[in-house]
Amino acid sequence: MVGYGWFISGMQLHHLSNLQTLKGVKAGSWIEDGLEKLTNLRDLEIDEIQGDVHMALSRSISKLVHLRSLLLDALYQSWIPAFESFSKHEHLYKMELIGRLEKLPEPHAFPPNLTELFLYGSKLDRDPMVTLEKLPNLRSLCIDSSVIGEDPYMGKEMVCSAGGFPLLDTLNIVGFHELEEWRVEEGAMRNLRCLAIEDCKRLKMLPDGLRYVITLQELKLEDMSEEMKERVRENEGEDWYKIRDIPSLIIK
Repeated sequence: MVGYGWFISGMQLHHLSNLQTLKGVKAGSWIEDGLEKLTNLRDLEIDEIQGDVHMALSRSISKLVHLRSLLLDALYQSWIPAFESFSKHEHLYKMELIGRLEKLPEPHAFPPNLTELFLYGSKLDRDPMVTLEKLPNLRSLCIDSSVIGEDPYMGKEMVCSAGGFPLLDTLNIVGFHELEEWRVEEGAMRNLRCLAIEDCKRLKMLPDGLRYVITLQELKLEDMSEEMKERVRENEGEDWYKIRDIPSLIIK
């Protein structure tokens, strides 16, 4: 059910114990009053999260073990709360977090069957791939700045290790404005089919290891540096050999 947002703060939440979908609601005191009682929730979306509800929100979500999808949207320049372990959330396959993150949870603290992860404006200062590549069932990953205009990652280097991202199918990297070097080791992302890199203007060249990702069917490069565009110029660029066998190339 969608649309409880306009009156949920005045409602006794225990009357909604069978509710399965809750979307379009703003964070508030109702979270502490009984979000954890909605134990049948499958799909949850909460907007305008601020620090005064972080502890209650984290505690409540840890008890909603039947969740299948979770979207949390912090206010501009606000933080997504640090969470307790999601290791018992066996049904949670999709997470979307919009806002700053102090850090990513350890790999074992993510939902064990997570397949889709969207991070917007996280402002992470540590390479997110070190953690995310260890998620065994992750198939779609989007790390993006476009929703709230905040960089998702503040570092200059990023590494995808051999054996990392074993099932990843789709990867979108958008707005890594400080990123200068991306290394992809042979054996990383061995099932990747679609890769999009957008608005990463300090990234001057494609990873050499990208040529080992023989499953890649589509590569999109958009709003990149002129140097990058020259390096991937058909038959002439220094990086052309890395991508020449990819069936679909979109370079803008």
